[in-house]
Amino acid sequence: MKTRSELIKERLNNVMLADRGNGTENLITMLKSDILDLLKSYMYTNSENVNVALNVTGNGDYELIVTARGDRLIDVGKMID
Repeated sequence: MKTRSELIKERLNNVMLADRGNGTENLITMLKSDILDLLKSYMYTNSENVNVALNVTGNGDYELIVTARGDRLIDVGKMID
């Protein structure tokens, strides 16, 4: 079974390959949603406190920049069974 981060990475790769250069606003919205879901597993935050930017480098690679602010971290010790 794939972890959440592996699924997000796979989805990101698929979206970038299918949508290289087109519809970046939709892509950023989807990325922000996925990243926010992941971050909520580790910190108390909301969409207003997460910013996502996607830049294209000179050689055509993508650079993903994420900044997030949270009230506090979730006690990961309680998440382990």
